[in-house]
Amino acid sequence: MRILSVREESGGIIAVQYQALKRLDWLDTHYQGGLRESADIMVDFSDEQSFLVKTELHPARKTSTGEDIMSLDAMAVLKFVKPAIAKTAQVRLVK
Repeated sequence: MRILSVREESGGIIAVQYQALKRLDWLDTHYQGGLRESADIMVDFSDEQSFLVKTELHPARKTSTGEDIMSLDAMAVLKFVKPAIAKTAQVRLVK
């Protein structure tokens, strides 16, 4: 999984474009503890004094339409609403 771009749109929307580097459907396998791949996109919103206001987490294996599997090289865009009090947004990939 890789984050391609992050941009702020009008209305306080943060758009995150990301891409699957491999097929992300090996979450549950017949092998205990093996082949588990998961990643989440996390956005931390902070105020003027850098205090955390809100955190949002989205499973990166889901497409923006809610489908459970992203295929190899598939790209998706997630949109997060920035709280009115927030001044900054930090986006990261969490494995």
